[in-house]
Amino acid sequence: MSKTGAKTPSLLLEAAAAGGGWYAYRLETGAFPLSSDARAELFSMVDALTHAIAAQLSLRPTLWIDTQPLHHGGQAKLYSTHARAWSPEMGFCFDPAGPPPRPLLLSDLMDVDYGTPPKIHDRSAIRVSAHPQTMSAYRLLAGGGVATLLYFAAENDAQLAQGSASFCHHSREAFRPMMSPGHFQTFPFYLPLLTSQTIAGAGEAISQWLGNGELYLRECFDTQEVVLLSRNDLDPVLRAAGLHPVASGSGNSSWALQHSADLDGHNV
Repeated sequence: MSKTGAKTPSLLLEAAAAGGGWYAYRLETGAFPLSSDARAELFSMVDALTHAIAAQLSLRPTLWIDTQPLHHGGQAKLYSTHARAWSPEMGFCFDPAGPPPRPLLLSDLMDVDYGTPPKIHDRSAIRVSAHPQTMSAYRLLAGGGVATLLYFAAENDAQLAQGSASFCHHSREAFRPMMSPGHFQTFPFYLPLLTSQTIAGAGEAISQWLGNGELYLRECFDTQEVVLLSRNDLDPVLRAAGLHPVASGSGNSSWALQHSADLDGHNV
């Protein structure tokens, strides 16, 4: 992400590989949490995308939070301040392409190099179930590396609540068998944590992972990127959001946002 007003694109969504008929893009961010200027810039782009997605595809967003990076940059305090208004529901999140999640063992602590944190599989997620609060909540969390926006076909809050509930049900059916035997079986939902690398090798599994989700946008703390994944060709949406196509070596188009400061916020 470069500074607004520079000759190079302010934000660049690069076309990424995806299987199963999905369309994918990747935005390289640098380390999360982002600076305050970069956070505002990212929110402006996502807000404009969300407005265009609603207008052209009749999809609306829901917000899900990865709690593991939440302690960085004062975000845990921010969350606790607003939690009551957001009506949080606790669930589980994990990499569905990785090994089966299991509890932390003593050997995990003993077998790592000094100063290296062990891999913790017990990773909780939060669903913001107060759907009218979705974009105002994301405005506060944008650029922190904790947020996932999952979009469903919906024209009103009731349909959005139904879509979100259907995904939660699907995720229990799809992901509980992927847990280590006897562990992590009681969560109300399971959120897949996808990266550009995971998506590139997933093939038809993407549709199984996302169920009735139509579009997935995730800030990936560990891989320092934003991943955008859609069932639909997003070219008209990206253009409507103020991005412009940039030819890439693969023959696919990446999309650049040259002047993100000119975007006005929208509430969806």
